[in-house]
Amino acid sequence: MTGTGKKRRFRISLRVIFLAPIVGALLLVLFDPRIVTGHFCYVTIDRLDVTDNGAVSVAYSRIVTPGTIVTLQFPHCSASGATSGGAFLWYVRGTASGGGGVNLQKMGLEASAWRDAIQVEEGETYRVELGQRLTLYSLPDPATGEQHEGYIEFQKYPRR
Repeated sequence: MTGTGKKRRFRISLRVIFLAPIVGALLLVLFDPRIVTGHFCYVTIDRLDVTDNGAVSVAYSRIVTPGTIVTLQFPHCSASGATSGGAFLWYVRGTASGGGGVNLQKMGLEASAWRDAIQVEEGETYRVELGQRLTLYSLPDPATGEQHEGYIEFQKYPRR
């Protein structure tokens, strides 16, 4: 009987040896799921107000990976952004809003051109890859050729 008892203990030890890396990998993914998913950002446009004089106001919610920054930028306006992080490197949910736009009179454009320049829809969810941006509107100035864009940008948080 002592011989079979030793064999049984040896088999249990082999199971532990084979299961330990699997359990370790699962724990690693639980604490830092970016290993599997990579960095990502989902942006849902909760509210989008577009006026006929060239103004836009947007409110959005986001789900992002930690260690990243999401910024809302309009030309000739200051950017607003939010950083994300967490002790367990889990995904972060948040909301943000802002407003901007263009001077249609100065550009000599009609309201219809402005409405056609809007590239997002209220209620829609968009996936933004790391280093990319979700363009809210893009409109060229006919006089100067300058491109006016409002966008939500997704970047890795700069380390010092």
